[in-house]
Amino acid sequence: MQGFALNISLGGLRAILDESVGLGDCFEVLLGDEGSRSGRVVWIQEELGGAIVGLAFLEGAGTAREAEPPLDVSSRSCEPWARSK
Repeated sequence: MQGFALNISLGGLRAILDESVGLGDCFEVLLGDEGSRSGRVVWIQEELGGAIVGLAFLEGAGTAREAEPPLDVSSRSCEPWARSK
């Protein structure tokens, strides 16, 4: 799934997605040279042709920075993170 990050912080990001997602869906988010972070959808604003979503990161804090598009969301599995809590 492809999308664009509107903003990013230590705790999560807000993104525009071309596809619909569900509340609570989990993703591995590829952030360019910064690697990837796992996150869970915590809010959704449905839009024509997609959605604006809020994604909370599941692991510890990194460094705050402005994200560069595109946002590549490659997995919806939260399984590894559910076991670590």
